[in-house]
Amino acid sequence: MKVLILSNMYPSQQVPYSGIFVKNQYERLQELKAPADVIELFYMKRKLTGPTGSAWKYLNAFLRFVPRFFKKYHILHVHYIYPIGLLAYAYKMIHPGCRIVLTVHGSDVSVNLNSKMKRWLFSRVAGMMDYVIAVGDALPPLIRKNLNRATDMVLCAGVDERKFYDEGRDKTIDFLFVGKFVENKGVHLLLEIISRMNDPSVSFGFVGVGKFKEQVEQMAEKQNVTYFGAVDQDGLRKLYSASRFLVLPAEKEGFGLVVSEAMFCGTPVIATRVGGIAGQIKDGFNGFFIGDRTVEGIEKCLKKAVEMAPNEYSHMAENALKSNRQYALQHVCIEVMKVYQVLSNQTQ
Repeated sequence: MKVLILSNMYPSQQVPYSGIFVKNQYERLQELKAPADVIELFYMKRKLTGPTGSAWKYLNAFLRFVPRFFKKYHILHVHYIYPIGLLAYAYKMIHPGCRIVLTVHGSDVSVNLNSKMKRWLFSRVAGMMDYVIAVGDALPPLIRKNLNRATDMVLCAGVDERKFYDEGRDKTIDFLFVGKFVENKGVHLLLEIISRMNDPSVSFGFVGVGKFKEQVEQMAEKQNVTYFGAVDQDGLRKLYSASRFLVLPAEKEGFGLVVSEAMFCGTPVIATRVGGIAGQIKDGFNGFFIGDRTVEGIEKCLKKAVEMAPNEYSHMAENALKSNRQYALQHVCIEVMKVYQVLSNQTQ
């Protein structure tokens, strides 16, 4: 069996956590495959930012992929249909016997398919896919709506249990945010809450980059806020373990892998009940749901967390540590290998 994994995203020196779940899956699949199997990886490289950087990324990816058209793969596994699914589509036109697996992560079928032309084009691409995986329960209806394609399996990208575990650190950060600094993630709401609370006894930490980076840096100069920048998995584990809560007031979320990453480190989570997050949190057991995604609603939830008695918090942290073990990377990759094997048998 010969497999090629394709991805829009992959870690870089500039953004070490971008697409890290693809790297994790690829490396674990290498451990699980049979000696005779071959699993290769192709990802889009990006060194520049802005429209010029994006255009160069797409052109560079196409040119680098050309030699792959002359190789025979039994399976192509595409992470993010937009835009790299086009390469898989072209490959299957040349090699119709190849089977294609698509993993949809969320933004690739929502934010990126923002025009009728894109939806029409990528519906045709999706029609060539042999097996579709959605990373969260909220995605199948969106896949049906925007790609006119049924979902074959719901399976998250997987939390690397070898990287994320409780280090038993002192909890020096009250609330940690991990993710892109964009409106959808609710960073602007957290910044407003910090200004409103104006409480030096409550500490916040921010990990990520994006639109609100400058505002986060400015807040870190005035309030009890620490900006950690872009952090790799080892750094994330340390920060999760040192935080009382992860907070994620997202408007939309495909799965929200950071929720289970934090819990694997024994850190309860405060988040909105959206997308895949809804299935990861049990309100009052391993975290809290934000009832109202407004400054007032989020602030109310944070204050409730701050006021928890020590024994109540310890119990919740223990529950978090035991939660969501079905999302461990080992389990996820075993399921992916089963899909590969079934599809590979169809190509024989």
